[in-house]
Amino acid sequence: MDRVTYLRECRAFFDENLSRYFPRPIGCRTSAVKALEVSLGVKLPEAYSEYLHWMGRDYDGIFRGEEAFLADVEDNAEYLPELLAENDRKLDEGRPFLCFFMHEGYIASWFYTDELDETHGCIAFRRARRTQTKRRSGSPTG
Repeated sequence: MDRVTYLRECRAFFDENLSRYFPRPIGCRTSAVKALEVSLGVKLPEAYSEYLHWMGRDYDGIFRGEEAFLADVEDNAEYLPELLAENDRKLDEGRPFLCFFMHEGYIASWFYTDELDETHGCIAFRRARRTQTKRRSGSPTG
């Protein structure tokens, strides 16, 4: 079964332009994606599920150093409210979310899991001014 519908153009771009620089992406097993859905109590958006199957464990690939993998979801969820609070922002109170991307503690992307349909997109946040902050690892970023 070809899971690629939403990511067809992304995969073609990777194959044509990036595959000579990066190894073939390493994806997650279906059982791992299903386990995430069970833990969240939702069926993931198909585009995100496709991403996880395609490169959800590709730690040495194009997203090397980012927190954009299945194993990062829990830590990202823990850190996102802190990041937003440090910048006088907050999540919509009481709404469940999945933070699928973090970059060096000042950029984050997430979606709310209570509105998983084609009419709702992702939310992105970038800290406007860089301040000294401690990231989970304890190393300063900013």
